[in-house]
This record gives sequence, structure tokens and C-alpha cells, in this order.
Amino acid sequence: MSTLKVDSIGKTSGSTQDTMAGLTKVWLNYNQVNDTTNDTFNVSSILDSSTGVFIATFSNNMNNTTYTASLSSSQAANEATQAQYAVGTRATNSCGYDTENISSVNTDLAQNDSLIHGDLA
Repeated sequence: MSTLKVDSIGKTSGSTQDTMAGLTKVWLNYNQVNDTTNDTFNVSSILDSSTGVFIATFSNNMNNTTYTASLSSSQAANEATQAQYAVGTRATNSCGYDTENISSVNTDLAQNDSLIHGDLA
């Protein structure tokens, strides 16, 4: 088996593209109702800090706190229920998340998926 390692890929014309810049640096699938981490990448731990609030700690730090983070949440896996969510406090070593029901009350949700893009330290 061979391994291909590159820092950039060049086109036959035009500029090159950094292969690392566009990759997802952190992702998670987390059930806050029963505190189950279903799957992650570059996450060392997830702390259920209070109702509707959890914090993902990274295995490898981000370069700064201006990374892009997204979260989608629902009451149950594979269910399109109404929920509100927000990315909370960003740190280079972690990201906090807030989840609420449609009445804006902090609520633990069963399906939480997040992606983070940016530069690693």
C-alpha cells in the first residue's frame, strides 16, 4: 500500500490550492440527552456542562478563535424537529454550544452535529 503526501495541488493553469485549508478540522456527533458521543474527529472530550450547554475540547488546538463553527440539532436522531442552537464561547482548545427548544428554553437535545473549519495551531 502506498501513501500520497502533498502540501498543495497545482492546476495545469491558474493558481495552486492549499490542500489543508479547505478540510474540516473538527467534527462531532453528540447525544446530550444520554451523554453519548457517537463519533468525532479531533475531539478529546465533550463536557455536558449544564442543561442545553456542552463544550467540545479539541485534541489539536486551533490557531486562533476566529474559526468557523456550525451546529445543527434536533430532538431525536433522524428527526426534523424545531430546535434552536448557537455556537457559544470559542477558544483555541475548545468550542461551547447552546441548544434550546422552540420556546427558547435551554434543552438537552439528542442529535447534535458540528463542523469546524479554520487553521490548526
